[in-house]
Amino acid sequence: MKIVRHKNPNVRKLTFLLLFQVVLALIPATISIYFIVRYILFGDVLAYEKPPYGPFLPENVSPEATVRNLSVGLVFIGIVLFSFAGFVILSQRYNILSSGYKGESTLKKLVARIDGVGTASKHGQSPRQHGCAFMNLPIRYRRGKSEIDMLLVSRRGVIIIEVKNHSGCIMGDCHKLTWQQHKVYRDGKVVDTEMNNPFMQLKRQRDILKNILRAAGVEVWIDSILLFSNPKARLRLTGKTNEICFAGGDALSNYINSRPTDALTDEEVRRIVEIVRGLDS
Repeated sequence: MKIVRHKNPNVRKLTFLLLFQVVLALIPATISIYFIVRYILFGDVLAYEKPPYGPFLPENVSPEATVRNLSVGLVFIGIVLFSFAGFVILSQRYNILSSGYKGESTLKKLVARIDGVGTASKHGQSPRQHGCAFMNLPIRYRRGKSEIDMLLVSRRGVIIIEVKNHSGCIMGDCHKLTWQQHKVYRDGKVVDTEMNNPFMQLKRQRDILKNILRAAGVEVWIDSILLFSNPKARLRLTGKTNEICFAGGDALSNYINSRPTDALTDEEVRRIVEIVRGLDS
């Protein structure tokens, strides 16, 4: 199966977030070093000439210098607090995007475990039978738009896969807008976080893709799968839905490999791949 990897916008975001975190971490350190050097050389962080009384003699510092130094100290504390707050916010955002990127990388490795990747030469099958896997595929139809983590098109059918790298216990109703993520850390700390229901995202992606294919004259069933790639994820979901959910890559690859290979013909696979490739043009 050939993998077509589209440009992941999160890679650029991760780069900028990492760069900004480094800058915010360096700002207080740089200012601190500057103040220390100025004080050692002049005894006054704002003085331009070394006073006659010399450094390290605070009792000899003039009242004006004391006021100036106090003002500078308050400004420095403000800069430190601002840099720290910005660093924490950017770190949280970076961790979220990094977690998603790791999940997508795991998904790419799973494709190699799906039957059809290494069997073409052994059985003399046409490469078209093994279809194509599209990663980070942007889709848009009229006002609806989204990005699919992975779209598999092969004789096993058309499958949308959304990957999440959340850990802990994932609880929720398949038909509600939000779920709960329950995590217990090693130190005993318990954190409950609300997350959007990924099934809603999958349904939107499936509807958009179905409209795109229908507009091109293709009517085909589209399956959608939600994968929690983190090995520490546990699922407690209620309600019935057409979407499929797995915790762990083994379950996903086993499921896809167990699907019949006559869901689509070679010509249908070729036609759908051609339509999807045309989305970039």
